[in-house]
Amino acid sequence: MIGRLICIILLMTAFGAQAADKQTVLVLHAYHQGWEWTDTITEGIQSVMKPFAHDIDVAYAYLDVQRFGSEAGYQTLADFYQVTFHTLRPSVIIVSDDPALQFMRRHRERLAPGVPVVFCGRNHAGSALPPIEDPALTGVVEQIDHRATLNLMLTLHPDCRRIVVILGDTALDRAFASGMDNQLDVLGPPVAAEVWRDVSLTDFPAKLVSLGGTDLIYLLGFDHDSSVDAASAADRAHVIARWSPAAVYSPLAFYLDKGIVGGMITSGFRQGEQAAQMALRLLSGDAINDVTVVKSPNQYVFDGTVLHKYAISASDLPAGSIIINRPPAFWVRHGLWIVSLALVLAVISFLLVVFAWRQQRGQGQLKQTNSVLDGRVREKTVQLQLATQRLKKQSQFDGVTGLINRRHIVQRLVEEVKKRHRYGQPLSVVLFDIDDFRKIHDSHGFVVGDTVLRDVGQTIRRCVRDIDLLGRFGGESFLLLMPNTEGDKGRGTAERIVKTITGIHWEHGALRITVSVGLVPVMDDQSPGDVIKAVEDLVKTSRSNGGGQILCVESLHL
Repeated sequence: MIGRLICIILLMTAFGAQAADKQTVLVLHAYHQGWEWTDTITEGIQSVMKPFAHDIDVAYAYLDVQRFGSEAGYQTLADFYQVTFHTLRPSVIIVSDDPALQFMRRHRERLAPGVPVVFCGRNHAGSALPPIEDPALTGVVEQIDHRATLNLMLTLHPDCRRIVVILGDTALDRAFASGMDNQLDVLGPPVAAEVWRDVSLTDFPAKLVSLGGTDLIYLLGFDHDSSVDAASAADRAHVIARWSPAAVYSPLAFYLDKGIVGGMITSGFRQGEQAAQMALRLLSGDAINDVTVVKSPNQYVFDGTVLHKYAISASDLPAGSIIINRPPAFWVRHGLWIVSLALVLAVISFLLVVFAWRQQRGQGQLKQTNSVLDGRVREKTVQLQLATQRLKKQSQFDGVTGLINRRHIVQRLVEEVKKRHRYGQPLSVVLFDIDDFRKIHDSHGFVVGDTVLRDVGQTIRRCVRDIDLLGRFGGESFLLLMPNTEGDKGRGTAERIVKTITGIHWEHGALRITVSVGLVPVMDDQSPGDVIKAVEDLVKTSRSNGGGQILCVESLHL
């Protein structure tokens, strides 16, 4: 109770200092601040109200119905906002989305009697506007034009044979999907409709990759399971666009700029803009009966980057379409290079003219000079390419063994462990360490030591599959990653490698080596650091036992 009184006092302090000659517009959002749909409605309202900031104060309140959507929660919110409404004394109230409209209908006489209410985001599936029985209400009815987007998809993709509709199972998703059945029925042969409802985010990649070139996706929304964090869920359109070979369309603005082509877009920004314009009319003295209810101002909007990806020409789009992320014009993209090239050519031409003027009889010498210059440019270009290749190889490969180096093999280990955790496929990690390698250096020299390292690395490489990853992990150790390999199969491979290595002779048979091997089948709860520590501990155990052993997690527990 004390905390609630403190909040009310703070609200009164914040809003009580308004200038007496200003009018107030109170915006009541159904959802929380930070939700993309709510924020775009706010941006639309602000775009209209900003020029009138000296005459109109705009205040914002949030019901956050996802947390306080119960009957008891609504009553608590009404008690909480009663002081706010009486302090602000708004001249007009703008409500966004159905829960906020229902809240105001129920509590308006208590909170703001006689104050006109402008709504936006009110879902309605029919083509005609719904009747508004309350004379103090007007606003923008949100109508998703499924037919326009579906017809556009078939026009731009005449070879389409199936449209996959992706739906969630929340109340909001059901509102988005309202009226879809009738729209899908009009598709008819040869286009089939298939609905994916409430598919978890982690199951999408496997389903999406099965789509073909004659499929399209119509995205309305979907739920994410508890294993996916909020950031990934907010970016769900990116997931679908990345994994789907089929083009993705949607009528919802918050999926734009996230990999979808576009469609007849229902925009929160445009609805907020329209509602603010209606509020201005009421503030200027128009009767609410003269400010009639209107449909949401939908419009065709497309992503230029995605249009280019699917080779869709802007000339094939409906007239008046808006294209975001439009690729810059040729001169904008290449103008600087063209001007620079022109300047370089101009300088070269000037030098050639001066040279020709000074050497009237030196045409042959001029040609020879140009040829030498061209040769030097080609030579420098080749040298630069070779140097680049050497640097790239040095950054990824070990100079002695020719295998990838420690940094690169650890990077690949991190990637493979992530795949293991995501898809549940087995992964075995093996560390080979040459026993008593320092004695080889001391007895036979560094040249022989490098030869042993190179031969051991290449021997391991020849004994494994193409999909296996091998790199030099340390001075005399090699790390092997074996995807899709259980521990017993990995042990069999390690035994075959060890047998091959022990059969190799150096220095005319005077030098033979053994290796200590640690093998770890990666578990669900292991990080890359845990895996490296585990195989290193196994190798240390083998060394302490005299070396030449293959130890794995199971054998160590025994």
